[in-house]
Amino acid sequence: MEKSLKFSNNMAFKKTLFIVFSFVVISMILEFSVRFLNLAPQLYWINTKSNTSSFELDPNSLLGYRMKKNEKNQQFNLHESFPITNTEGFRDYNRKIEKSAKRRILLLGDSIVAGHGLENIDNLIGPQLEVNLKCNDVEVISIGVGGYSFIGESELLKIYSEIYKPDDVIQIIVNNDFKNNNTMIHTVSFQGSSDFFRTLIVESHLIRIIMISIKFLQQRYFPYYEQAINHISKIENYEPEHAFEENRRLKSRWGFTYLAFLWPEFSDDKVFEFSSKKHVQSKLAKLRESADISFVSLHSLFQQELRAKILKNPRETFTIGDGMHPNIRGTSLAAKEISRIYIEKNRLIPCL
Repeated sequence: MEKSLKFSNNMAFKKTLFIVFSFVVISMILEFSVRFLNLAPQLYWINTKSNTSSFELDPNSLLGYRMKKNEKNQQFNLHESFPITNTEGFRDYNRKIEKSAKRRILLLGDSIVAGHGLENIDNLIGPQLEVNLKCNDVEVISIGVGGYSFIGESELLKIYSEIYKPDDVIQIIVNNDFKNNNTMIHTVSFQGSSDFFRTLIVESHLIRIIMISIKFLQQRYFPYYEQAINHISKIENYEPEHAFEENRRLKSRWGFTYLAFLWPEFSDDKVFEFSSKKHVQSKLAKLRESADISFVSLHSLFQQELRAKILKNPRETFTIGDGMHPNIRGTSLAAKEISRIYIEKNRLIPCL
């Protein structure tokens, strides 16, 4: 009887072990298949519904999201949350619609203009540029939003060129601007879920697709999913050329001058003009040809600084460490070079 019981227990244990093992193997196969076929929706890293986020969803489907107006945060990570935004929801000083200077520049861009990684607004490129042009009575209004693509930036220009009626527009172009969506929108906004559950969604493509595919789970945990997807589907067929065609139309309508600067990529031993990736370089070459735009490079300025100061690591010297977003030294150098070129093109007086 005792032997029979032990045998029965062993069989039950083996069956349980077999079931668990089979479940794990099947789950791994399914996980691999979902990843290989790229079936799960992509995750983006701004959660607009987070209590600490400085971002909110925007009904304009070409924007998808924007920064909150009059934001004040005690806790911030300088990527998803910031200490302060102005009355229009940008990392800049509050601006009047009426001109307060002889000339007005709109500085357009993404996280480079928005100053991700920098706490003090005074250290951002826009305010630095305004200081460098002060003797010429030039106002610089920054309208940068982290993660915006060419399409989002063009839509911003459409909105704010009508409001502010600038004399000049300066756009800082980054190598990730070619993506056909404003990439920092959080397509799966977690609602009321634990950190453990959030980690599962992030790490497992299989769990993610299950949660998104089952309607009541999607509505319960990701209530803003459809709005985010509407943004992506709206602009996924846009090409960069469309954005620059719109910029040209706006330039003709409002009569502003237009300057486009290429933001460099910084590695441990090199400053690239725009990108280290050949396919991105090819896209830029195509855009240069089709959009008939003269882009101004900034990389030689940083190379000269490295040689003059006998510095070795461009990434550590000029960025917050990620090879893209400028630190205080990087923004200062960029603002000086942009102001120099702007003064030269407009035949203004260099400020001392």
